[in-house]
Amino acid sequence: MNKPEYISKLESEGEFFSQLNFNPLKKVYDFWKTKKVNKVFQISEATENGLKAKDVIYKSAQGFFIFISNTQEDDWMMTIYYRIEQENELKLFTKNLIKQIYDATTNNR
Repeated sequence: MNKPEYISKLESEGEFFSQLNFNPLKKVYDFWKTKKVNKVFQISEATENGLKAKDVIYKSAQGFFIFISNTQEDDWMMTIYYRIEQENELKLFTKNLIKQIYDATTNNR
């Protein structure tokens, strides 16, 4: 997976990020739309039904960047970009996140 241009630009300005990749997830985009995180970047395409998100980057309150990219219908790759000094915080964040995503995506199928 290529690094999003948004993240590359931040790195060119002196910030460096590690990344945590997730396997494709069903409906993870719908999950993130319900969360209180700031959307900082989006690439969409026009369809007959309106705009469809292809790549979206959210920024969490902890300063993580959550990049989700549409790979197929309802399948999304998710990558979290974080600073290496945030690794312990990331472990706590992802433990809770994985449970929330699993609960939200299995109960809404």
